Amino acid sequence: MTQPRSHFRLVTVNTAPQRAKLLIGRVVEALKDDYIIDHIGNCESIQEVESKVREFKPDVLLEAQVDSLSKLLKTQQTHPPTAQADADVHHDFARDPAEDHIELPRSSHQAIPTLDAGPTPASLMHPPNEEVSGVNQHTRNMEFYGSSSSMALLSHVHGGNVGNTESGTLLSNLHNPAFTPPETNRKAATTAKDDVPGRAAHFPQCRGFLDNHFSALHYIHPVLDKAEFFERCEALWTATDDQSPSFTALYYSVLSVGAITSPRDDEPLGGLDNLQWSRFLFKEATSRCGQLNMVTDLNMVQSYLFLAKVCQNEIMPHWAYMYIGMAVRTALAIGINRSSGPNTRKPPAQLRAESRTWWGLYSLETETSFAMGRPDTLGADLYHNQRYPLIRGVDLGEADRLEPPHCAIIKSMVDFSRITRQVCFGVYLTEFNLARTLDTAIQMEQSLNNWISALPEDIRPRLYTDLMPSLQDARAPRWMKRQRLVLTIRYHNLRILMFGTLLLRSTKEERLAIPASQECVQKCLDSAKRTIETIYETLQHNDFFRTWFYNTTYIVFAASIILVYLTREASNATSQPLHRLVGLAIDILELMSESVVAQEAAKMLRRAKEAVEQGPEVSVEVIEDSRLLNQYWGRLELGTEDVDFDMMFQLSGYDNDNFLMPFEPQ
Repeated sequence: MTQPRSHFRLVTVNTAPQRAKLLIGRVVEALKDDYIIDHIGNCESIQEVESKVREFKPDVLLEAQVDSLSKLLKTQQTHPPTAQADADVHHDFARDPAEDHIELPRSSHQAIPTLDAGPTPASLMHPPNEEVSGVNQHTRNMEFYGSSSSMALLSHVHGGNVGNTESGTLLSNLHNPAFTPPETNRKAATTAKDDVPGRAAHFPQCRGFLDNHFSALHYIHPVLDKAEFFERCEALWTATDDQSPSFTALYYSVLSVGAITSPRDDEPLGGLDNLQWSRFLFKEATSRCGQLNMVTDLNMVQSYLFLAKVCQNEIMPHWAYMYIGMAVRTALAIGINRSSGPNTRKPPAQLRAESRTWWGLYSLETETSFAMGRPDTLGADLYHNQRYPLIRGVDLGEADRLEPPHCAIIKSMVDFSRITRQVCFGVYLTEFNLARTLDTAIQMEQSLNNWISALPEDIRPRLYTDLMPSLQDARAPRWMKRQRLVLTIRYHNLRILMFGTLLLRSTKEERLAIPASQECVQKCLDSAKRTIETIYETLQHNDFFRTWFYNTTYIVFAASIILVYLTREASNATSQPLHRLVGLAIDILELMSESVVAQEAAKMLRRAKEAVEQGPEVSVEVIEDSRLLNQYWGRLELGTEDVDFDMMFQLSGYDNDNFLMPFEPQ
């Protein structure tokens, strides 16, 4: 670590409050920046330290404060202080907030026991180490992933001991270096070609990408009206009408989604493969958004939404979170979360579009945020009185306000997202003991089952039936098949999240003491199995699904839970089928050969599987060979305490042709 060039002027190093010393040390370790450390080193008080950190690196402050408290707490529990020292320490922590200007969240105060308390019982769940934060070395961005994220699950197997440096390496390793969204600064905006909308008419591939979107992913996120969108596209292609600049941004973002999720042709189109087309179009869309800057209209909301979907399928969750957040903020700014009222002069088509877009965005924001363990930006539901889409043949209303049947999934996903929020608050953000967490998870499973029962029969997942599907299912409309498939996968994924925490946060002995917990762990395991089997079987018969790279997230999560179960609970009699399922998960990831992250995840799972199969007597050679795996997962508790975590992907390991910027269609 680079040392500061100046000594701390907080010269009372031996008499300074213990919290101040710990905080300064933690901040210096986290920042590793001479310039900033100099400024902190020249501070004379803890208030000045915090002020400088808040100025230069605000995201470090809370982490440093909590960490300093945790370290001091651990010290006090290990070495009980004398009565006088104990009084001094309590005085330090109880000082007036006006004196120190430290404002920890209410939940943080509640989570910290008194310093003279005994060891915390193992049955009480404390998840501070189940969060991952660090600097992504590829982007130099600070990233955070909470306890419900797959990042946290992968690091959990390490025992929760991933430090700041290892966290940064973890984030860097799970980064997709082949996809780098361009900067949306002034320079990037001014380099965009003014004639791009006209050039689009000369790309015959564009129509195919749009057709693909409206035959596949559109049925999961039906925020656009297909007929209206194509009518506007025709006007754009033929220059018969001046389309708004924000529609051009939307146009390119939809093209980018369609390109990345399209089934692959045998030959490149116009000299570019689909990923290259998608990234080229993504670049054009973001350039348009950069030019428009603070434009706020419905087109911009939809543009950001589809840019987030591109990032999801590029397995760039951090960027997806940012874009979907921009969509939410823009939507709130233009008020589409609010009903227009009976006297509105807006045309029916616009009212329908606002309803579809807001509620489609609502569920996607909740899903994206929870998948990363981050808060959403939706605010209280009391703010949102927008009407749900009215469905033809189901709801009553004026004919020009009714939507086609495939739009019914929008409200279904809003209901699902609210259950997801309950899981977030009730299981992941609340410190219950095992028994209470179990009760909460069981109640939420009942809500999830009620949601399944309330789904339209045509798209309702067929759970827990061994009956062979009827041939009549083959005649169902495409949108029904797509929606039933996705709802099935999401049901099982949320069920894994509900009950997986019981496996991750408790010991086998604790679970044996509460019989219902064993049943719930089996439910989690069952959903992990069905997730892998469902995706595997679908991939065997459906080309469209092979390019939905976001399935990597579901597969890694399901396989991870199975591997955790194998290391903690499985018997010899049950382990072989589970190893086979992990093998299927690896096959699925390897099939997504275009996705860098999917390929690295496949390597990770393969090495974990091999290590687990060899059991606790695994050799040092196997452990050393699995260091790449352990970059993601941490120590697998396979009989060694000394695993090297110092392996990173190098950007130079990738062909420059894979990067975004050089792509130009022929």
